[in-house]
Amino acid sequence: MQDFRQKILNYKNNNASFLINLRRINYNRELKKTLIGLEQLISFSRLRTIEKIDYINLDSCELTEVPEEVFKFSNLSALSLDNNYLTTLPDSIINLRNLKRLYLINNRIKNLPSNMGSLTSLESIYLSYNQIESLPSSLGNLKNLRSLYLYNNNLKAIPDTFKTLKLSTFDLRGNPVKDIPVFLKEESSRYKKIFCTEAFLSSLDK
Repeated sequence: MQDFRQKILNYKNNNASFLINLRRINYNRELKKTLIGLEQLISFSRLRTIEKIDYINLDSCELTEVPEEVFKFSNLSALSLDNNYLTTLPDSIINLRNLKRLYLINNRIKNLPSNMGSLTSLESIYLSYNQIESLPSSLGNLKNLRSLYLYNNNLKAIPDTFKTLKLSTFDLRGNPVKDIPVFLKEESSRYKKIFCTEAFLSSLDK
């Protein structure tokens, strides 16, 4: 747990690093199936028990790329990579076919791999505070996706393939989206939570 201890020390010393988000861990059920930090990741990736790991948290590890060891854990249901320096995701993300929750808040991601649409177990994707300019149309294949957070990126358009998604929460605030897709206006009533630009919200009343 050296990585975790160092994050706490940095926090106490007013260092700019962020603490990992432990609120995502169910202590009674998930802690034994959780890896926190690079030290644990590298150690466990050499063991035969990797199929027991359900959640990996690499928040605030100053990563510029996702460690290849992550993709050995094919039974992962949650992966958190918040507060790093990632600019993209590798195509090997496709190995995580059981992934349900993906956290990538506060990175430098500009684009996503086109094969992400094959991760059909995904239920929630958190991509706020990045630099994403466009989204792959394959995301429209994510039949189980219910929450998509894209707050504060550089998106100018939404792929038409998104009309097949059954989102309940869709956050597009802080993006220079100019043309709101017709399907989003027509089907906005089925979203439990929809967060968009002022222009979009006002257009719903017309």
